[in-house]
Amino acid sequence: MNSPSLPSEIILYNILTRSSLETIGRSRVVCKNWNQTTHEEHFFQQFYHNTKMVYGIFTQQVNCNKYSPTFVSTTEANPISQLPLNFLPKPLEIEAVTKKGLLLCLNDRYRIPRYLVCKPTTREWRFIPNPKTRYQTRAMAITVLGSIPLHYKILRLSYPKLLCVIHKSGIFSCLQVEIFDSRIWKWKRLSELIKFPHDEYLHTMVTVRGSFYCLTTNNNIFVFDFETENWEFFSLPYPLCELNYTQSIMQLVEYEGGLGLICLVNEEWMELWMMESYRENTWRRVKNLNFETLIKQEGYGHYASPMALCNNDVMLINNYMNIMLYDFRNGSSKPIKMECSLRGCKKFFKLESDFVPINLKTPLSRRAFDSKSLKTSILNFIAKPFSGLESFGYFIFLLVFLINFLLNILS
Repeated sequence: MNSPSLPSEIILYNILTRSSLETIGRSRVVCKNWNQTTHEEHFFQQFYHNTKMVYGIFTQQVNCNKYSPTFVSTTEANPISQLPLNFLPKPLEIEAVTKKGLLLCLNDRYRIPRYLVCKPTTREWRFIPNPKTRYQTRAMAITVLGSIPLHYKILRLSYPKLLCVIHKSGIFSCLQVEIFDSRIWKWKRLSELIKFPHDEYLHTMVTVRGSFYCLTTNNNIFVFDFETENWEFFSLPYPLCELNYTQSIMQLVEYEGGLGLICLVNEEWMELWMMESYRENTWRRVKNLNFETLIKQEGYGHYASPMALCNNDVMLINNYMNIMLYDFRNGSSKPIKMECSLRGCKKFFKLESDFVPINLKTPLSRRAFDSKSLKTSILNFIAKPFSGLESFGYFIFLLVFLINFLLNILS
């Protein structure tokens, strides 16, 4: 006799909407229907209402060459509308954000900047070792590879000493790759440089499924896998590869847990594409987004540009003055209440976080190694003058010093 099973609607809306972000992430691999349903607006609203988690974006404004991060809630179900970073050392600049609620920040209070990782909802933070800060940073990304224990990696693309090289009768720009692994608690630099044509530049970026994706100005995509630490370039399929296919606006986004692309076809239409096969590099056009009602609204006009997808039905739109939520289903838009204007805002970071504390401490093996290395360094520093060819000179110096000291006492 077969045991009765619960309907999918009860599991999704009565059980999963009261679970955690990690549980929902695991349930999305059960089937395509669950993956699609858990990315819909109705499920999102019920989930955040039941769990009281934080969902919103950090806007980062620049004033007098100083960054000022501000959190903006994008749903009414959030328990808090503000998420201050006043517990962190100032000044502060956000470099990257993970889906687990971790922030990678840069503190440049002193001559040598310091990097730190924090979780704003639990007010936990910790400094991490510095990379080679003499190299200018081009892009950074962070992703969580494991929760128990916490395991994350940080990617840093920077400009090397040699910015350009001549390769196969062409001039190529170069970027070097540095990786920070929280397990070994140190940075390492890959030996191979990233080379791309000198007239090609990195554009929009997104981190999904443990990989970092970046769209270039020539409609190519650079991808870096955090697990294997390998990278490659691949081209967009036709017709997306055509440079005149869109009106200059192409934005990489996360769609249903995978890689998506939003492109502006004309003044009233946008297309949403998703990557179906990562091995074969096949894409599928998912939706045609009509922006006619949005353009007619006073104050938005033709300046609206996509920022990110909240879910399958709602998009974050930026019109250089404020942020709004745009619903694909009925074409409605809703401005988000903000305490300050978006003038001077350079970066946006989407945040989704719970209130569960995490362990940001240095791994025990690494702390023991650091303690042993420190003791060894101190002993070597003390013993160095008494070793080698200069030992006789140091001995004479100490002997003369002791004789003068004794004579001063006797006199």
